[in-house]
Amino acid sequence: MKKFFIIPMVLSCAVLTAETPAAAPVAADDLTLSVSFDNTTEADLANGRATHSEFRGRIIYEPGLAGQGLRIGKDAGCALYDCKDNLDFDNPGTIVLWFKADNWHGNSGSRVSLWGLGNNNGHIALAIASTPADVCPCRRPLEFTIFHSQKRRNVRYTITPPALSRICRNWHMVSVAWAGEQLFLSYDGAPYKAFKLQVPLSNEEFAHCSRFAIGVNAGWNFLVDDFRIYGKKLSDEELNQIWEAGKNQSQAQPTAAQ
Repeated sequence: MKKFFIIPMVLSCAVLTAETPAAAPVAADDLTLSVSFDNTTEADLANGRATHSEFRGRIIYEPGLAGQGLRIGKDAGCALYDCKDNLDFDNPGTIVLWFKADNWHGNSGSRVSLWGLGNNNGHIALAIASTPADVCPCRRPLEFTIFHSQKRRNVRYTITPPALSRICRNWHMVSVAWAGEQLFLSYDGAPYKAFKLQVPLSNEEFAHCSRFAIGVNAGWNFLVDDFRIYGKKLSDEELNQIWEAGKNQSQAQPTAAQ
């Protein structure tokens, strides 16, 4: 009789102590590039080249959302990745990036470029605006700019960060998505704000640039983490799920000394 009762007890313990499999990322099947920066700049998943094609400056890792993040700015550098097979403007897509400011108070003027590609033949960027110059960048609008293109006039699309986002030392999530003649922007998981493009984005429009940069502006210091490109326009619900999951991870991390 003892053996009869002991065996179920052992089995029950095994069930209770078994590790729960980690939940798959939201819209995991639609990812074309995912970089977690956990002590490497190599992508966790990539349809194209998985490693950065160039890094300008020093590679520095610091505590991120759940693991390590990559330091960007004048004390570090910026990472460049290939567009080919990772980024497709001919079809709907979404870029999601987490960032954390490093001592932005007391600074003013220039904008904070988080992501971008191009040159004087056509340039696009996702950035924190340069104005109003007398307030901290964490209180400035998020903007997506398209400049010097042969297919459209220079244009700037902006959204105001949610009130609860205006804390410099928190992790924040920004996103830009595109689908046909529409562009979408979101800050900290808020529902997308939609804009009408003059003409749809296309690979041809930016064929002169084979790479994009994470952390374009070296004049500011900040951390980036969990950079992702999706081969579809994420829904507001999916975007909010990513925000909530990342926010919970960041709150569980020990606070680094500032």
